[in-house]
Amino acid sequence: MAEDAESVGALSVASTHKHPKSLKSAKSIRDASAKPREAVRKDEDTVEIILRGRPIPIRIPKKYREDESYDPNEEIEDDVEVDFGLEWIYGYWGKGENGSNIHFLPTGEIVYYVASVVVLYNPEAQTQRLYRNHTNDVTCIAVAESLRATGQAEGHDNTSTVQKPHVQLWNYDSLDLVHIIGLDSFESDIGALAFLGEGDDLMLAVVDASQRPELSVYSDLQSDDGPSRKFSEVAASTKVHSLTSSGKGMVMTGHGHVTLWRIDNESEDENEEDEESLKRKQGLFTRKIDRPKDVYCAAYAENGDILTGDSDGNVMVWKANKVVRVLKGAHRGAVGDICVHSDGSFVSGGLEDGALVVFNADYQLIGAGATMPENLGKIRRLQSRRFSADDDGARFYHLVVGTTSNNIVEASFNIGKDGDDSTNIAEVEFETIVQGHGDEVRDVVDIARSDKFLSGSKDGLLVLWDATAHKALWTVEMDDAVNAIDASKAKDIFAVGLENGHLMIGDLEENGSNLETVEVSSSICGVAFAPNNEFLAVATMDNDIRVFCRDGDSDKFEETFNFSGHSAHVKHMDWSDDSLFLRSNSADHELLFWSVESRGQVTDLDQLDDLDSWASQRCTITFETLGIWPEIADGTDINVCDANGDLLIVGDDFGRVKLYNYPAHRTHVKSKELLGHSAHVSGVTALRGSDVARIVSAGGREASLIQWAAI
Repeated sequence: MAEDAESVGALSVASTHKHPKSLKSAKSIRDASAKPREAVRKDEDTVEIILRGRPIPIRIPKKYREDESYDPNEEIEDDVEVDFGLEWIYGYWGKGENGSNIHFLPTGEIVYYVASVVVLYNPEAQTQRLYRNHTNDVTCIAVAESLRATGQAEGHDNTSTVQKPHVQLWNYDSLDLVHIIGLDSFESDIGALAFLGEGDDLMLAVVDASQRPELSVYSDLQSDDGPSRKFSEVAASTKVHSLTSSGKGMVMTGHGHVTLWRIDNESEDENEEDEESLKRKQGLFTRKIDRPKDVYCAAYAENGDILTGDSDGNVMVWKANKVVRVLKGAHRGAVGDICVHSDGSFVSGGLEDGALVVFNADYQLIGAGATMPENLGKIRRLQSRRFSADDDGARFYHLVVGTTSNNIVEASFNIGKDGDDSTNIAEVEFETIVQGHGDEVRDVVDIARSDKFLSGSKDGLLVLWDATAHKALWTVEMDDAVNAIDASKAKDIFAVGLENGHLMIGDLEENGSNLETVEVSSSICGVAFAPNNEFLAVATMDNDIRVFCRDGDSDKFEETFNFSGHSAHVKHMDWSDDSLFLRSNSADHELLFWSVESRGQVTDLDQLDDLDSWASQRCTITFETLGIWPEIADGTDINVCDANGDLLIVGDDFGRVKLYNYPAHRTHVKSKELLGHSAHVSGVTALRGSDVARIVSAGGREASLIQWAAI
């Protein structure tokens, strides 16, 4: 096999059927990352596990205490019968170093990536096809003919899949993996990709994201033996931001540099491929203005000139490797991208000012005055969807914009319509076609008796989603980061806990408006409605749980009493079915119980013997979750859980959503893995009111939401 090429068998990759699933989730398995954590039966009433050297005593429910055959370490062979496939992924990643992250396909689809998934989205048909062979963050993408190339970041150690950085070549029509490149060659994330040439002479340029980036060029992309590395050399001494190609030429931009590359055939016989060489020319900036700190993007003009956008808001025009013109101050702040149209005009997008600015083929300003709405974010990527010009000089632009708030937006406007000779951009319209969270997603919760769910993020965005229509129904911007969410199972109200200590309570039917604000003296880290809707538990960073009681028949809640006793802040809470008891887990792995009647901690655990069940399973350290803790877990590896019927759903630090039979009250149990996230899973919820069994998981810092459906 050729150098740096690997077959598909080298990876634990996902299949690409209608409901793709990881090979690791195709059957029930033992936890692949470690052997189970042993539990010790301390006495008739208690079983104990050790987390971070601390013994955690867990009360055994009465029915298991009376079962003399109960052994917490008994090996259970029961498979997890249900399986789920990835049905829909919400969001887009617009914060990466490489802005070339949206492309159009001949099928009419838009291709982009989020987490470890490449999405092929048809906005007209409202459908997604998903390429799922990656096992960690996708970092960049390039398109050419029928091939797509996607680069992957280096990943986790404690996982069953290959986590080395590499490039995958795949067919966009069939979604079949063609080749894996560089599985053992790259020591850091893949930073940028670009195709060169065409047909049998098609090549792929790869730049890594190391401190001294290396440029590698691979040929024989369609060969049965796999691609071979044709050229390799250090590309720059600093970070690379973009790699843009035309024919066999490339322009590379980065921290303080612009570099031109070209593959030339020095032989008189053009068929002698061995005579080809990789040549570079360092870009020479003009001395008339200060050299920019960063050059973020580049594009080839219709006349062959090169256009670059930099951190000072300038668009520079290059002939060969020299700046010949500067469109100074095109933007206030950095330029995010440049999009060239068929008449030679081009649109530049502001990475900081969010403005769309238009120049003609002679580099004269012909359009300004359009700015992205603040809530949609600034401009990271520009792609032309449609363009036309009439005989009277009017130009009509229809763009797809990828934003820094992780949204994909359609922008349309015109210039010069009806004889207007000003530079005013007219009839500007923005429409969000892919809604995302702009920062770390911190919680997700289902809405009772419906197929809807709420999610909240660090940037203060609260979103109500429709899982059937796959769209946001409404969004609300809070005045600080959203840390926790819950929705009442008895009424259509919800509560949101913010980092600044504000408790927000609202009605789902009012589209997130008319929110009641209750000021709590400490940052909120958890909220939980009692099943009877009479109580709302609010956990705060001062280690207390504040219990709010409903005021009569209204939807107003007033703080009534506190539960104090934890030595660290509370992370998870569950109410009992009768709303009389609460259990809680803290950051230092305590499991405590509380009584509403006594308004204090339950120290005599015999009081719990008559409990039928708990109304939820958000606490990760309980008798019902003994089996989710592998031996190597340090107490922070398991982040979240939820249960629905006989299914337990768990999210961990390694991007995995794991399924167990519920209750998982023995340590040696089987599980299934659902792979799609690359960051820590920060929230999971079953959609109990959906007509199809569904799960939604939140991807933390990758700002994604993945919707899984039973298959």
